[in-house]
Amino acid sequence: MAKALGIDHQTYAKYEFRSPLPQKHVEQFCLIAGVSIEWLFTGEERKRA
Repeated sequence: MAKALGIDHQTYAKYEFRSPLPQKHVEQFCLIAGVSIEWLFTGEERKRA
């Protein structure tokens, strides 16, 4: 994931265990992980009409 986001592995490890992922990486993280931003922050998907 660190490589895909273009950041150092140690920096990414910090985000996994201590600090929130910076906003500038959230959208790319969601695309790579195959989850929506709504799910990342709430654990729930928005119902589609």
